Amino acid sequence: FTIGNLYGSMFNYHQAIPYIKRGCAITESIYGDKSDVLPTYDAYLGSMYGHIGDHQTALEYLKKAQAMAEKNLRPDHSFLGIVYNIIGEYYADHNGSPKDATYFKKAISIFQKAHGPGSVREADIVTRIGVTHAKNKNYTLALDHLNQARRIYVDKMGSQNPKVASIFQTLGDMASEQRLFKEALMFFQKAFRAVS
Repeated sequence: FTIGNLYGSMFNYHQAIPYIKRGCAITESIYGDKSDVLPTYDAYLGSMYGHIGDHQTALEYLKKAQAMAEKNLRPDHSFLGIVYNIIGEYYADHNGSPKDATYFKKAISIFQKAHGPGSVREADIVTRIGVTHAKNKNYTLALDHLNQARRIYVDKMGSQNPKVASIFQTLGDMASEQRLFKEALMFFQKAFRAVS
C-alpha cells in the first residue's frame, strides 16, 4: 500500500492502483473485512479510480469503504473520519455535487470527537472546503474557511510550515483571479516567508 500511496502522491494514478489493490487484498486476507484500516485503503483506491476517470469503479470502492467503515468502526473512530473525508474530496473534485459538504461535515465532527476541536485534521478539511469554494468563485466563503484553517495551523504548528504557505498561495491565487494584484503579491510573499 505504501508504494501505491507514493505513486498517488506523485499523481501517477495508473501506477498507484495495482499496489493499492494488492495492499487491500493482503490486508483483507489477513484480517477479513473487519480490519480498521481496510476501509481507508478502499476509499483511497476509489479516489485513484476517480482521478483516472473511471467513476463507476471509483464509486463502487467508495461505497464499499463507507459501508464497511460504518459497520465495523465506532462512530467516533478516526478512520471513519478519513473515509468520509476521502469521499467528500471525490465529490468536490469530480461531481460538482453538494454531497461533498455532507461528507466533510461528518469527517470534521468525528475528528473533533477523536482529536478535540481545532485539530490539524480538521484544518485540512476546512482548507479543502475553502479551496472548493474558491474553485467555484465563492470568494467570501473561501476566505472564511481558509482563514479559519490558517488560524488552526498557526496555533498547532506555528506560522512557518507548508500548510500555512499553501493557504497563502491559495489566497494569492484568489486575489489574482479577481485582478487584485497588489493583494495577490502580498499573499505570495507571505507564502514564501512561511516556508523560508
